[in-house]
Amino acid sequence: MWPVTRTFLVLWLVMPFLAVISGQEMTVEAVITNPPLNQNKTTGDTVNFRCEGEGTMGNISVSWYRDSKPIHNIISMQGRVLVKPEGTLVISPVTSEDAGTYVCALTNGIGQPQRASATLDVMYPSRVIYVPPLQYLPLNLSGMINCHIESHPPFHFITWTKDK
Repeated sequence: MWPVTRTFLVLWLVMPFLAVISGQEMTVEAVITNPPLNQNKTTGDTVNFRCEGEGTMGNISVSWYRDSKPIHNIISMQGRVLVKPEGTLVISPVTSEDAGTYVCALTNGIGQPQRASATLDVMYPSRVIYVPPLQYLPLNLSGMINCHIESHPPFHFITWTKDK
């Protein structure tokens, strides 16, 4: 066992995330060494967000969140997400609803978890999201039929056809 010196006690009180043992620094709290990166994907793709770190004790765990909710508690993502043992988040297949900010929280049980975030942008083709019910229009009078469409990137034009 190393003797506890006054210098060691001062360093421990001022910087609890570092310990000085035999003149060498040793990281105690976990530190993110490879944060996740922003990604652009298309629906149906697979996305991998890496979150790697290091710290004393070697028992590092990684948790993932989207919109402040644990990833495994988001019903729409169940069955499509996997957190690998090294901390990589895998989403497959990606849907348009998966777009957003993902946060990894890395800890080894000492101190506060370290956090890093990345954004997933999901591209998808135009699609009709609402079709109005059958509409009757008076003969020889104008009328309006609404068509609700979404896409990412935004669409540039819409083509209407009749009886096709």
